[in-house]
Amino acid sequence: EAESRSIALFWARARLGLAEYKEALDELLPLSSGSDATAIEALTYLGLGQSLMGHHDEARQVISSAIERAREQQELRLEALAYASLGFALLRADRVDEARDTYRTALTACERVRYTIGEEHAVRERCHRVVERLPLDASLEFPAFGDIARIEHEALNALGVQPIGARHFQPAPRTFAP
Repeated sequence: EAESRSIALFWARARLGLAEYKEALDELLPLSSGSDATAIEALTYLGLGQSLMGHHDEARQVISSAIERAREQQELRLEALAYASLGFALLRADRVDEARDTYRTALTACERVRYTIGEEHAVRERCHRVVERLPLDASLEFPAFGDIARIEHEALNALGVQPIGARHFQPAPRTFAP
């Protein structure tokens, strides 16, 4: 269920990008009911789509609702996304001063997301996205070309090395005809 809703959300977002606004709004409307992260994101894109269709007042109301839901659910990323979308909608409605203030609020929300991600630790629970750095396997490390001269003198590395004498680099005698 959750995966199919996420896929439908991605599909609707793609339709917005292709300027298929009516179809996108039709797909986003049922996804926006509820209080989970997918519904909040769908509600944000629903408002964005309304703005793109020229329905600026409705867009502002819908995106404001998404901001409230994101705050209630403590979804910082979605709150930042909704504020940025609201700024875009306000700018399209020629409300430049409000848009500038909203974009500043969106940047502040993004900063809160960044600090939260920096403080998170692996929680090992479902539905939590945690990225961990994988340890580098020592067998995948290769010496830089500048270290080749040093390596040939090490006993283990020199076993397969055959020295090349200067005689192999002498030019072959040739006859030149005038």
